[in-house]
Amino acid sequence: MKKIILLFVLIIYPYISYANCGAIRNADKRNFCLANQKRNSGFCGAIRNADYRNYCLAVIKNNRGFCGAIRSSDFRNQCLAEF
Repeated sequence: MKKIILLFVLIIYPYISYANCGAIRNADKRNFCLANQKRNSGFCGAIRNADYRNYCLAVIKNNRGFCGAIRSSDFRNQCLAEF
């Protein structure tokens, strides 16, 4: 599941426009999309998956400190690689 989320972030997200965020059925992915489009970390708080939520916060707040809270070592390393 985490690799699927990471795949979404790396490949699909750059091509999603704000108007399309509402069409995303997965609530966590939709909230990540909205957080990125609106540059609003409040949407990250609505993400249920803790690792994905911390990744969202790291990206939106441009703060790699949130990467340390990610439990999956692969996902944490990917998060750290963003900075």
